[in-house]
Amino acid sequence: MKTLIIYGTKYGSTEKCVKQLERKLIGEVEVHNIKDGIPTIQKYDKIIIGGSIYIGQIQKEIINFCKEKEDELLTKTLGLFIICMGSEEMAKKQLNTV
Repeated sequence: MKTLIIYGTKYGSTEKCVKQLERKLIGEVEVHNIKDGIPTIQKYDKIIIGGSIYIGQIQKEIINFCKEKEDELLTKTLGLFIICMGSEEMAKKQLNTV
């Protein structure tokens, strides 16, 4: 199984979390920073998407990626994560509004 972790980071915190996540996953894992462009996702079985929250929003590039690839993403096994400085409840609320 091939997994793609695609993420957005502003100050590097998300990238640090992605590196930890990558080490814990089994199988072939590729990591892609959304700032490097939109990757082709058809060759992956699992997609993990994440980013950081600033002023109540995740990176625009992550939002645009999800909108552009929505139909294809819905055919994959998906994982989502966010990095934020709020409480667990605040993080859940922000994740649900993205």
